[in-house]
Amino acid sequence: MKVQRLFQGAGIAALTLYPLYAPTLSNSSMARMHSPLPLTDFALAMITNLALVSLAVALLWICLERTRAAKWIRFCLPAMYVFFGAECFSLYRTDNAGVKRLLGIAGLALCLTWVLYRVWPRTRRHVEFVCGKALGGLGIFCLLVVAQLLHLATWRPVPNFIEDRSLASAISPEMRSRVVWILMDELSYNQVFAQRAAGLDLPNFDKFRQSATVFTNVTPATDATQTALPSLLLGRLVDRVGYTWDNRYLFATQGQSLQAFPASETPFAVARNQGLTTGVVGWYNPYCSMLAPYADDCYWTYQANIPAVFVIGDGFWRNVGDAWLRYWIAVDHGQRDRALVYQAKVYDDLTVRAKRILAQDQPDFVFLHLPLPHPPGFYNRRTGQFESVNRASYLDNLALADKTLGELLATMHASPRWASTNIVLCGDHSWRTFVWRGTRHWTLEDEMASRGGVFDPRPMLMVHQAGETTPATIDSSIPLIRVHDILDSLLRGEQPDFQ
Repeated sequence: MKVQRLFQGAGIAALTLYPLYAPTLSNSSMARMHSPLPLTDFALAMITNLALVSLAVALLWICLERTRAAKWIRFCLPAMYVFFGAECFSLYRTDNAGVKRLLGIAGLALCLTWVLYRVWPRTRRHVEFVCGKALGGLGIFCLLVVAQLLHLATWRPVPNFIEDRSLASAISPEMRSRVVWILMDELSYNQVFAQRAAGLDLPNFDKFRQSATVFTNVTPATDATQTALPSLLLGRLVDRVGYTWDNRYLFATQGQSLQAFPASETPFAVARNQGLTTGVVGWYNPYCSMLAPYADDCYWTYQANIPAVFVIGDGFWRNVGDAWLRYWIAVDHGQRDRALVYQAKVYDDLTVRAKRILAQDQPDFVFLHLPLPHPPGFYNRRTGQFESVNRASYLDNLALADKTLGELLATMHASPRWASTNIVLCGDHSWRTFVWRGTRHWTLEDEMASRGGVFDPRPMLMVHQAGETTPATIDSSIPLIRVHDILDSLLRGEQPDFQ
């Protein structure tokens, strides 16, 4: 009987903690792909919590077995199944309203259970029997989860940096040009130029436009960074990606199976073939393994949340405690949001490295992928300070993107190589109002700027060629994946074809 109770306790543990471990285990390839650090602390914290819940529930059950409380516990089991089942369908949208909704659903389930037992009393024994057996089955499932978590704890990522201190181009400095590709995540053409919000100042975008070609009708490759970036790097539409246990990046076009990512088809390979050196400072994607062996200097990072309340690098004890605070975190999101603090730290890290690499004579081809103006809003454009509260908007992040662009341009202007510098500035996709509207990060200013959540699919694309001093505009439709061909032409020293 005690063994049975232990399995049932493990079943309750598996059920109550399912929303926290399921997203990672069901798609561990993506969790590993976007993690620059091992997931050991997260995995061991989840195992610890599963064990604590299993033992606590089993002991409580044994102690209350012959009391009236046991009757009420069995009565509440159907509602518990409904509550955590409903939570699994709202993992990424659980906020204050979401928690209240879950409690309301559980309360409704309790009422229906009471009505059922009152109208058909004989069903109670059958329902409790099924719920008890289901918990035992979930206890076996819990053991399988622990095995998966132990396996995940053994995974080790490749280093998220490559640094070659002996960078040297095969071409003399007087003859070679420099190509800088700046990708700002979720940068919308519509919000920057076409329908800019009243009172939003973006002086550096405006200034850059005076010496660049602006494309007003760009069609995105996809609406997700995960597939948009490899699409731009290869110049063809990527449908899905994968990541092996030994850290090999995989991709697939529509209807095809996953295969090794061909770094030899990227602009980085073209640069190498031209005798140029290459460098990357990026966010989200594992660029150092994606672009090996064509990246001479590389660094990438990501402040990943797995799934919603854990942050990579928080440590074992923080991960243990956060599992129990997840509802408090959801309810209190309007006051504090730790994710914003981590976003700001990652931004600082990447911009410092971006300016450092641009200030150097090398590399010749530089790719910068920055987490701006990607929501959530973590910058207050009125105070000029980072936010730790969910009240900043996409426009705030857009203002920070403008400020960052100005700093990057100033760094490049100060370089002796400025006269021969080509710049490609783009977004990977536009502002996805359909993703963010309705989440805890959506603000009234977002609602107004988007005109009620209207989605404009056009990402930003601007090209400055070395020595260009006058503005140009191209209104004809152009797919964003043409960035691949534009970069190839610039790296070869050729005039890019914009038609």
